[in-house]
Amino acid sequence: KKEWRPVEYLLIDEMSMVGLTLLAKLNRIISTAKHVDSQVPFGGVNVIFFGDYLQYRPVFDAPLHIDFTLSSKTKSCKLPTEKEIQQRVARSLILQINCV
Repeated sequence: KKEWRPVEYLLIDEMSMVGLTLLAKLNRIISTAKHVDSQVPFGGVNVIFFGDYLQYRPVFDAPLHIDFTLSSKTKSCKLPTEKEIQQRVARSLILQINCV
């Protein structure tokens, strides 16, 4: 936890290999380690992504550009799993990126 306190920037290369589950876990870990409100994306750390996010698909994870509106129409009566909830949180984080 001490290692995260001075961190202001996180650089992620080959962002296409980062999936929604991994991004959600990273968000939760950083927020916990920095002791900040979980509503603050990545615990206030500036995350800089590099690479073409459409180049490759993440291994055993949903890609960052997945469209949840399509899957919600087919599974309308089923409650989402914790993994699906984490992926939706990560998708909302990706949608907050303001520079490309």
